[in-house]
Amino acid sequence: MSRIKLPLRRLNLVLGLLTCFFSVFAEDDSFIGTFTLDEIEQRLESLDADVDLKMTPEVKKYLQQYIVSQRQSSETLIGRSMVYFPDIEQKLLQKNLPMEIKFLSIIESSLKPEARSRVGAVGLWQFMRATARMYGLKIDKHVDERKDVDKSTEAALTYLSDLHERFGDWTLALAAYNCGPGNVRKAMRRSGGKDYWSIRNYLPRETRNYVPKFIAMTYLMNYYNDHDLIPTYPDELFVKTRKMIVVEATTFSSVSQITGLDIEEIKYYNPSYLGNHIPGSKDGRILELPSDAMYVYLEEIQGFDFLIPDALQDLLEETKVAAQLIEKRELVTIVPLVERNILENFELIYAKENIVLDDVQAKLSNPKMLVKTRQRITVVDWKSSKKEKRKQISTRIRNSLNLN
Repeated sequence: MSRIKLPLRRLNLVLGLLTCFFSVFAEDDSFIGTFTLDEIEQRLESLDADVDLKMTPEVKKYLQQYIVSQRQSSETLIGRSMVYFPDIEQKLLQKNLPMEIKFLSIIESSLKPEARSRVGAVGLWQFMRATARMYGLKIDKHVDERKDVDKSTEAALTYLSDLHERFGDWTLALAAYNCGPGNVRKAMRRSGGKDYWSIRNYLPRETRNYVPKFIAMTYLMNYYNDHDLIPTYPDELFVKTRKMIVVEATTFSSVSQITGLDIEEIKYYNPSYLGNHIPGSKDGRILELPSDAMYVYLEEIQGFDFLIPDALQDLLEETKVAAQLIEKRELVTIVPLVERNILENFELIYAKENIVLDDVQAKLSNPKMLVKTRQRITVVDWKSSKKEKRKQISTRIRNSLNLN
C-alpha cells in the first residue's frame, strides 16, 4: 500500500508546483500569458494603424481573455476570419480605408452573418434596420440584406467612411459606429474633448469597452502565432462557391432537386433570403452555391450567361474543359496574347496531330495563349513546340493548374 501512496504523493507534488507556476503568471499584472506588458505594448505601437492603438487597463483585460482564458474561442475566430477577410480586404483596398477596420466585424458579430443582437441589430456588421435602409440594404418579408455578406460589408464600409469624414478621426468613427454619431457629439460637448480617450467616460458604457475590445482584437489577429494560438478552420473555408444572377422567382426545392443539395445547405449559403425561395426581381438577385453544384445547376437550366465572373475559378474550370477538348481531338481556337488585355488579329488552330503556328507566335519571347471556350477567354501558360501533340499539351495544362 505504501508503494502506491508514494507515486501518488509525488504526482500531487508535481501538480501543485505546476499550479503555483502558472498562477504566478496569471496573477502577475506585468504579464499576459508569457509576454510582458511592455513587449505587448511595443508590438501594438509597431503596427501601422490609423486607429489609436493605446494600451489601457481595459485593453489589457480583453487581451487576457483573448490570449489566456478564452483561447479556444480565439482560435475559432481566427479560423473563421480566413473565410470572410479576403473579400473584406479587397473592399477596403478599393475604398482606400485602413486595413484594421476588418477586425470590427469580429467585435460586432464574431463573424456570423446570421447574428442578431438583443436590440435587433443583424448580420456580420450588426446593422439596425433604419441605418441599413439608409445605406441601401433591402429589408422586407422576403429578404434581409443585412445578412448578405457582400452587400452589408459594402454598406458598413461606406458608413464608416462617412463617420470618419464627419469626425476626422478613425477611433471616434469606430465609437460612432457603435453608439451613433449623436452620442459621440454629445460626449464631445460635455467633455470638451476632441479625441476618443478624452471623451470616453462620457460615452455609453458599451462604447467605453468597444474600442478597447477592438484594440485587443487587432493585437490578437496580428500576433496570435506568438502566443501559440492555432486557428480552428471551419469546413466552409475549403468549399469554393460561385454566384449567379437570378431574375425569375426560384424555389430552393427546385435548386435542391437539380443539385442534390439539402435545402438547409442552400439556405446556409444564402442567409439573406428569409423563406425557402428567391423572389423574382428585374434587377436580379444573387444565388450562391458550392462551385460543383453551381455548374450542375447552370447546365440544367442552360444559364451560364448568368454566372458572375470569378477570374481564378473561371481559369481553372475553362482550362479543364479546354484540356478535355484537346484530348478528344476537337478544335480549340487559340489567340496569342502579346500584351496584357491586348489581342492581335490572328488565330492558331489545332489541326490533326500537330499545331499550326503562326510566324508571329514563334517570335514572342514570353508567349501566352488564350483558350476560348464557352464564349469566354482564359489565359494559360503557353510553352509548346511546333510538333507537340495534343495529349502532351493537355497534360501540361493539367499539371500547371493541378487539374490531374
